Amino acid sequence: MPSRSQAALGRALSEGKPLALGEKTNPGRQVDQRDSKFWRGRTVPAAAVATALRAGHDVMIDGAYLIGDIDLSRVRAATKMLSITRSVISGRLQLDAATIADLDLHDSTLLRGLSAIGMNCRAINLRGVLAEDAVLMRYLSVNGPMEMHDAVVRSTLPEALDIRGASVQRSVRMDRVQVNGAVLASGIEVNGSLNFAGSKLVGAHWPVGTKDPYGEVRNRAGSDRVALTLDGAKVRGGLVLQSEVDGERFLALGLVRAVGGAFDSVNLDGGSFINYRGYSILLERCTVAGNVAFRRQAHSAGTIRLFACTIGDSLEMDSSTLEGPDGFCLTAERTEIKGPVHLRNGLSAHGAVTFMGAQIGGSVDLANSLFRCADVDARDSSFGGRRAGDTAISFENARIAGSLFIGGSFAAEGNVVLRLANVGGNFIVSGSEERKVSFSNIGRSALDAFGLTVALAIVVRHLDVVGVINLRSARCAVLEDDLTAWPEARIGGTTLRRRLTGKPKFVASGLALDGLTYDRLFSDDFAWHHRRRLLRGSLDRRTAQPYLHLARLYAREGFPRDAKRAHIARLNATTTARNPSRWVARPLVGYGYAPLRGLVVLILAAVLGGFYFAHAAPSGAIKPTRPPSGRAVTSNSCNADIYPCFNPYVYSVDSLLPIVGLKQRDHWAPDFETSRLTAAVTWGLSALGWIIGLLVVAGFTSLLRKD
Repeated sequence: MPSRSQAALGRALSEGKPLALGEKTNPGRQVDQRDSKFWRGRTVPAAAVATALRAGHDVMIDGAYLIGDIDLSRVRAATKMLSITRSVISGRLQLDAATIADLDLHDSTLLRGLSAIGMNCRAINLRGVLAEDAVLMRYLSVNGPMEMHDAVVRSTLPEALDIRGASVQRSVRMDRVQVNGAVLASGIEVNGSLNFAGSKLVGAHWPVGTKDPYGEVRNRAGSDRVALTLDGAKVRGGLVLQSEVDGERFLALGLVRAVGGAFDSVNLDGGSFINYRGYSILLERCTVAGNVAFRRQAHSAGTIRLFACTIGDSLEMDSSTLEGPDGFCLTAERTEIKGPVHLRNGLSAHGAVTFMGAQIGGSVDLANSLFRCADVDARDSSFGGRRAGDTAISFENARIAGSLFIGGSFAAEGNVVLRLANVGGNFIVSGSEERKVSFSNIGRSALDAFGLTVALAIVVRHLDVVGVINLRSARCAVLEDDLTAWPEARIGGTTLRRRLTGKPKFVASGLALDGLTYDRLFSDDFAWHHRRRLLRGSLDRRTAQPYLHLARLYAREGFPRDAKRAHIARLNATTTARNPSRWVARPLVGYGYAPLRGLVVLILAAVLGGFYFAHAAPSGAIKPTRPPSGRAVTSNSCNADIYPCFNPYVYSVDSLLPIVGLKQRDHWAPDFETSRLTAAVTWGLSALGWIIGLLVVAGFTSLLRKD
């Protein structure tokens, strides 16, 4: 039985009179602390609200306690307002399929929640509302703005706030909202912005396979805990999930999901996205007209997935922290980013960051950032069908229209992967004397740039590398480097036998250059005597291509001497010790690139041979081949009228070069019985002369060279 005051208030409300019973304070928020005397004279029967609105009156209540459920389902009051402010509604407010002008519940408490499924109105004001049960506004249609900032929603259902399929013609303000449960906004259409700045979305466990309040089965959401879903959402303004500047920090405990959504921009600055058991942010096949911002100490504990998205401007993640407990902290595979990508200025990532197959229309800046591969126990765990391994950051098979810059105090603990990537500008890896760029992955690849194509220059300066840099089959127009920046080959964990047989247990550090090509070389260490140290210290020091390419570059740049030295070093490196040419062609004619070296050897041999013959002749080691009859002729005595005289130096030259025809060998020969050594020296000079002569001729005619 209602009291007289209740009946009086009910009659006044039924007659369309406003009930202004409140104070400047907010009684709704403090309802649990108020005693029953506070509501004396302020209690209104809920049925009177429905009676007044159905009778065509505006309902305006302030500071009242409404007893019972308010059922306004399917009410048609397109020109009438429902305003219940700073009040308490003890029952459930039902507005399913209702049509009203405005709904204003600001600073009220809904002890059993709100159901406004399919409701039509001009504007909604739920500012400061405290809902102790679910707020269901699926398929809501609002011709104006929707305000729900500073509201609190608590629910025993997973769906704490459901606005799926809603249509709002202006902006939706949900900043500083606190929701204990999931916010479902899939399919929502907003002509303005969707603002959750400074909100706290405490997600709910998502019981897959169970039925929701509409009798529909809950499908998989990509995580066992869901905070916010925006699948298929169309927000013509920005999606704001940021922390307020000098204000409340945005927090999402669970998955934030948007599959197939379309947004003007996405602002996640300063937000904290926590979901240790799966994706923290899932943006898949989304279209963002502007930029995606994840800056200002934004934090993600879980995997951020940007799969096959289209971003019309930049992706900015400066000064953020990424953690990937499952191995990956950011995956942006097959994503098209039409502007630059900024992963710089204090960004810290613990887990793999991948842009595999991404299309980036601007530059990529990784300056002053830290990338660490996943922990050992998470490297082999399968997540999303892939394994993180030791990848720190990957642009494998990506297309970057601008430049790729790695500088400042950049540090990577793991593998930086640029395999088969294409960079339209420069690839700059440059630190400073005080702050060197650091790559660390001992015994493994630290920078894998196999097949990398750079349209302009590769610049390498001031590096600190522990691991392998792989530039095999890479291509650029200009190579600009500092030789001290490249790592030298260091073999770790080997036995002496393995070292001698060339089979190390593992390569601790080194540089792989086979297949690297460049049109120009800019360096203070341009000369061959500097480059020789680099090639000899590389892992491909036994491979011909690095030497051959450098030799051709020297020849094209007008340094033929350095080109020949590079060719000789190539053949030295690729010729085994068992190959005779290493011991013959190399010292005598430099594999054909230094044929004058053979002439020097011939002159030296002729002088030494002449010196020997001059000392051997007095002992009878040289005898005439056709001595005159009746005459005694020796090499010591000389009478040209009787027999041609013996000249040891001419004889030496004639032995070396018999085709010259100096006639000494025709008249004089070694006495085998007297001195076998002299005979051996003579025949050795002849053999040496033929060998060197042929090699010199082959060298001058390029028959011996293999360019």
